[in-house]
Amino acid sequence: MLTLDVAISTYGEEGIRRTAMMDLPMVDNVSYIVSWQTDDDNAEIPEALQRPDIEVHKLHGRGLSRNRNNSLRHSTADIVLIADDDLRYKPEQLKQVMDIFYIHPELDFATFRFNGGDGKYYPPEECDLNIVPKGYSSTSFELAMRRRVIDCGVEYDTRFGIGTKLAAGEDELMFHTLRHRGFRGRFFPVTITYHDGQSTGFRKITDRNVACAMGAVIGMTYPMSGMLRVPLKAWRMHRSGQMPFAGALAALTEGWIHQLFMSRPWKKA
Repeated sequence: MLTLDVAISTYGEEGIRRTAMMDLPMVDNVSYIVSWQTDDDNAEIPEALQRPDIEVHKLHGRGLSRNRNNSLRHSTADIVLIADDDLRYKPEQLKQVMDIFYIHPELDFATFRFNGGDGKYYPPEECDLNIVPKGYSSTSFELAMRRRVIDCGVEYDTRFGIGTKLAAGEDELMFHTLRHRGFRGRFFPVTITYHDGQSTGFRKITDRNVACAMGAVIGMTYPMSGMLRVPLKAWRMHRSGQMPFAGALAALTEGWIHQLFMSRPWKKA
């Protein structure tokens, strides 16, 4: 039987309280690895998280990608499921994740569905993720990876994500890294958790640092056509009422220029 670690990232006192309220189910062969960003070494772990199947690891500083990487480094199970501090799991959902990896030993990573979001597109059937279906984009807490992926050094790019200047894009770069390095992935139309509302990556872009990150991601993932995609993205943001065209174009262009001097995470040994 495979083992599963649910890698939960949280920040501050409010975050650890949310984690305690997740009512994490006790399931055979499932553990919870909580990475808690706090600068208070004396901060107390809530009683609800003081269980044999839950580990809480404190991390100083900020940065969502740093936080996710910390949870990955402390994980030891065969499969690691990425999680946030505002999700709800049922025992059968976690068992399904383990069952799918057991049935498909060739899989390196898999993505799933969450319930509670509005307007997100999912492929209607199980499909290969090495060729991304048109219109589909996954969020981190729908992702599970096999231990061998983590052992190969795959991690989130700490230059991106909440708590950095490039305040988004870490999910896109993680999936691009997985595909670019030849790991085999598959989407399964199976609901594995509940999340109230849209995930951050699917909300409207209104923050300049988020738009800047999107420009950098476009440049990194489309090295040949990225410069042409930037004004198109700015126009779409303007048409959807997210940002004025000039402001969107300036932020996206700044991010695109910035990435010209950045290394690519998928080229790491």
